[in-house]
Amino acid sequence: MIYLEPKEKILLEVRKHWFVFLVESIGLTLLVLLPIILLLILGLFYDLHLTLKIFSIFGFLYCGWLTLIWIYFFVIWTDYYLDVWIITNNRIIDIDQKAIFHREVSSFHLDKIQDVSVEVSGLIPTLLNFGNLHVQTASDNREFVIRNAANPGVVKEFILRQCQKIHKISGE
Repeated sequence: MIYLEPKEKILLEVRKHWFVFLVESIGLTLLVLLPIILLLILGLFYDLHLTLKIFSIFGFLYCGWLTLIWIYFFVIWTDYYLDVWIITNNRIIDIDQKAIFHREVSSFHLDKIQDVSVEVSGLIPTLLNFGNLHVQTASDNREFVIRNAANPGVVKEFILRQCQKIHKISGE
């Protein structure tokens, strides 16, 4: 659970682009179909009687295979959905989902931001508008990165506008 400071409001949530999740899901779909394709190829080279004996063993092993694929899909979905930046009117909260039961939460105030940069490389990221968003802070010389963020240019401008508002309020 995330606790907000008094008078702090959530303005924006930034996640990975949906295309990244889609590509990983398509890869899992291919892994689901792979044993079936192998069984069909096996059926072409062996007689039907032997193939039916193998099919009963295959059915059991295939159910185990599907269970593993489903678990891995859940891990991918969890990483996609819970790996998020929450931008408030005072700070950015970086929730980095490392594994199903392991997450790191960091936050930094907008007035500590020194630099915001965007990195978009490749044809598909350029066409679908996603890329890496880097925020350099004054504290600990640490750089915060969200990889494959949706609309990184828009998010960068939003962060910079919020930083300008903070600096105007504080009189800097």
